[in-house]
Amino acid sequence: MTIKQISKLVSLTLAGIIITFAIAVSWSLNHLNQSFGSVKFFGEQKDKIFTQVSQPILNYLLTGEATILGKIDQDLNLIKSDVQNRENLSASLQAPFLGLIAELQEKTLIELANAGKLADPQVLLINNEKQLSQYLQKLLSYAKEAQGLSTNTTETPLVTSVTSETTPPVNAGKEKSKAKTKGKTIASPITPANTGSAKLNTNVQAYVKLISESQAALINLARARQNFFSSRKQLSPDSVTQPLQELMTLGADFKKLPLLGVMKQPESSENSFSLTESSETQAPEDKAIEPINEIPSLLQHYNKDLETALKVAQDKVQGQAKVSEQIGNLQQRLLTLEAELTAEYQFYEHLMFLIMGVCGLLIVGAITTCIFGGKRILTRVSALEATMSNIAETSDLSLRADAMHHDEIGSMAHSFNSMVEKLQETSKLVRQKINDIQTMLQNMPQGLLSFDENNKVKPEYSAFLEKILETNKIAGTDLMQLIFANSNLGSDPISQVAAIAGACVGEDVMNFEFNQHLLVNEIEKEMPNGTKKVLDLNWAPVVNENDVVEQILLCVKDVTELRKLSMEAANQKRELEIIGEILGVKPEKFNDFISSALSYIDEIEKVIRANPNGSEDAIKLMFRNMHTIKGNARTYGLANLTNPVHDVESVYNELRNAYPMIAWDEPRLLDDLAQIRALVEHYAKTNEVSLGRKNTGKANDGYLMVDIKHIHETIKMLEKVSDSNIHDLVEAQKAAQQTLKLLGTEPLDVTLASIVDSVPTLAKNLNKAEPTVSVHNGKVRIKTQSAATIKDIFTHLFRNCVDHGLESADERKANGKNAKGSIEVGITSENDNIRIAIKDDGRGLALGKIREKAVNDGRIDENDQLDDLQIASLIFLSGLSTAEKLTDISGRGVGMDAVLNFAKKEGGDVKINFLDDKEGSDFRAFETVVYLPSNYAVNVE
Repeated sequence: MTIKQISKLVSLTLAGIIITFAIAVSWSLNHLNQSFGSVKFFGEQKDKIFTQVSQPILNYLLTGEATILGKIDQDLNLIKSDVQNRENLSASLQAPFLGLIAELQEKTLIELANAGKLADPQVLLINNEKQLSQYLQKLLSYAKEAQGLSTNTTETPLVTSVTSETTPPVNAGKEKSKAKTKGKTIASPITPANTGSAKLNTNVQAYVKLISESQAALINLARARQNFFSSRKQLSPDSVTQPLQELMTLGADFKKLPLLGVMKQPESSENSFSLTESSETQAPEDKAIEPINEIPSLLQHYNKDLETALKVAQDKVQGQAKVSEQIGNLQQRLLTLEAELTAEYQFYEHLMFLIMGVCGLLIVGAITTCIFGGKRILTRVSALEATMSNIAETSDLSLRADAMHHDEIGSMAHSFNSMVEKLQETSKLVRQKINDIQTMLQNMPQGLLSFDENNKVKPEYSAFLEKILETNKIAGTDLMQLIFANSNLGSDPISQVAAIAGACVGEDVMNFEFNQHLLVNEIEKEMPNGTKKVLDLNWAPVVNENDVVEQILLCVKDVTELRKLSMEAANQKRELEIIGEILGVKPEKFNDFISSALSYIDEIEKVIRANPNGSEDAIKLMFRNMHTIKGNARTYGLANLTNPVHDVESVYNELRNAYPMIAWDEPRLLDDLAQIRALVEHYAKTNEVSLGRKNTGKANDGYLMVDIKHIHETIKMLEKVSDSNIHDLVEAQKAAQQTLKLLGTEPLDVTLASIVDSVPTLAKNLNKAEPTVSVHNGKVRIKTQSAATIKDIFTHLFRNCVDHGLESADERKANGKNAKGSIEVGITSENDNIRIAIKDDGRGLALGKIREKAVNDGRIDENDQLDDLQIASLIFLSGLSTAEKLTDISGRGVGMDAVLNFAKKEGGDVKINFLDDKEGSDFRAFETVVYLPSNYAVNVE
């Protein structure tokens, strides 16, 4: 039987009266059920508060464990969620219950946290006590050491035993006198032999006595401190401060004691040495000075730390008492609330029985039918409600209601199950979307944020924004302060951005589109560390289905490096353009142009200074000269000079008019002229320094230091690069730097070309086969102005290789070598020098002949023990030669001497480097290494 059939049966049987009583019964049952559910629910939550809140709070007051507070807060949030999600819960129960939870979170937990943050007040005091004990031990060791010095001096010990131990007193006040008698000193008789140390012995006794008294006072202080902070009773602070004052009095007495003359040993180093015969030494310091000075200072610190510790202890006791009082109030309020709910339940219960009694008197049979029908309905409704409650409490969307019956409740259960399934699917999708958004915000390499109508930044922003702005205080911050503070934007533009950004939220998207052009897209902002960043700002509205702006997204990008590279690329492009323009003009013509331009500029400057108010003739002369400079510059294709000159010429042209629009302004005219002069001088310097074409004349007509085609290609590359592509900018900058580096340089093989070309003739004159010469340029290019020095050096080195290094063709064949020898030269960069090494595959360095020649010349003694490297260095001596006869090529002993002098003169050096391990042989394979300063060459890719 369905619910509809039962209703019809009851209606036909009882008519209107039964309908009235049925409504009353239904109403009472409903409220009774709600009241019963409320009482049951409150009982469960009350138990949770007692077990999960009250008891943990009491445990926290005893233990102080910080993790308990976090667990309490979590449990309170769960209880709060249960209360808020409870259906059919009366406002009379929900409101006070939520208020109770809020009071626990906002007041009680804060009081607990404040009480728990109070650190152990004894930590600093114990640390001070340890340091005082260490300094007292140092003084005791000092006294013992002084006694030992006295014994060594007089050979008769003055003090044979020092006892500084004291028995810890039970009472600080009573034991002070005992501690003063514990330190004992046994002195030997003073004889005439040791009367010189009698005074020292007396001072040692005074030190030992005062140290013993201080140690005893320190023990009294430690015990008083421990008793005060460990006692459950409230003790007087005087129990700690009194022994502290006694110890401070003893500490001050140390400064009254004389020093015993035990000095600190000066620091020394076994490896140290001095170029002078004697060095100044610092007088040693007495060992007692440091502890005597530090003990009173530590006692002052102890006094301050004690005041802090007493205050902390008092605050902790007050905080715990306050929290205990709040817990008592909480329990009392819970009991009161429980009593009110019980009374409400009893009211509905009595009302229910009253209505049922009246209905029973009217129709017993109808009530029986209603009871069975109502029971069936209530059971199923309760089951459905229980399922709903479980889902609400646990958020478990996998639960389902019983939908087996094909009636109204079954249909309701079926609809409810369908709704839960859709919620489950939606929940999964929402979680997935949230995770995706969080992943994007955490990993996107851009700063992204949104803000509300009050320009407050919302908590959802990309993690990279913290790196860009160098702060983690972003959420809830004012947008204008966060982005535009310390920027190059004035107050008016910032106010304009603030007004537009806030006004667009909640309005039609068209409003944003109309005002978007007023929003700033790039700023320069100073960071907290003083550096400046260029930030690119991109504003985008988030609109709903009604085209209303719900929020505005701001994308922040750090384009500092991009702008820097763009500026550098522009400067390099301009420099390359200037070089290309200069290379297009013959050297003598270009020098003539520079000379004439500077003379015209000098004449203009004299005219300006000679005419403070200007004159018609002066302006005409200025215009003619500047026009001539512009015409010459345009004729030679110097575009980067033509345009600035044209701008200055336009000023002079305006001044020629009868009624000029501008006035004669001498400072401005001189400033404009100075800029033109600087640009002309820059052209001249580039021609002379970078291109090395100063006064080259017609002899070098057409010779370029770098391929002009390569310069034009680099300029085109800089013109095509996009300012927004940092990769292209970096590559273009590298290419431009490489081109500029190559100006005025040449590879090593070009520098040595004339010398290498002369090698065949040299070999022929020495009756030797023409050797093979290999020059390895590496990644180093020689500066043109340095080439002469390198040529001077390697002229001698190549000659030595052919003359002294390589054997004759017959000798080489006899030794199994190729008849044609080989000479190899290579250049590398090493630290702050360039390293050019030359070697040959000849017999090697004749160490035996070098030693023999040096002995014969009297440069070394025959008995001198020299290693191979020392013998090899003799070849750099002036006049030493191993040649068997004097020729026009060798034999005068000036070759290697000249090489070394050339290198030394330029700040370099020459060294011999052996290539084998045949120590002591007459001949050894070697290479000659020339070191020159790094400014002789440049490193290239």
